[in-house]
Amino acid sequence: MSRSARTFPHETVVSALRFVAAHTRDHGCPPSVREIGAAVGYKSPDSAHLLVDHLCRRGWLVVYAKTPRSAHLTEVGRQIAGTISVHPLHKEISALLPAAMAWWSQELFAAGWLSGLDRELPAMVPEIREAALALGRIPVYFDGEETEWRAYPDDED
Repeated sequence: MSRSARTFPHETVVSALRFVAAHTRDHGCPPSVREIGAAVGYKSPDSAHLLVDHLCRRGWLVVYAKTPRSAHLTEVGRQIAGTISVHPLHKEISALLPAAMAWWSQELFAAGWLSGLDRELPAMVPEIREAALALGRIPVYFDGEETEWRAYPDDED
């Protein structure tokens, strides 16, 4: 059987994808190929590489060539694993989004663009909507020193 024709049991695939998600969540970095193999009971590094190659060919995992610990799940891989991998600094990053949006709004307002930016950006960028919902407010305008906020969501959203 050729290397590209090898298939793996569904349980092994799901177990490997769940391991990648859990390791990334718990350790803040993806596992190595050998760790992925060990998690599903493989002792041979070659078997681990075959499994990872299979997951990549199927579009469930992405690994950058010659880059250690670069394995990460694709959207389909996360769906198959039944988990959502969350960046360890997700809360901190989400908290920064309104400030970034406020800075961006200053630049756009200064250029005379999008006077309703606080209404348009949450629809365009889901992370900004999530951060605004978590904070319960969204920046409306930033003049370089003070930020003007409004409740989010409100009746118009």
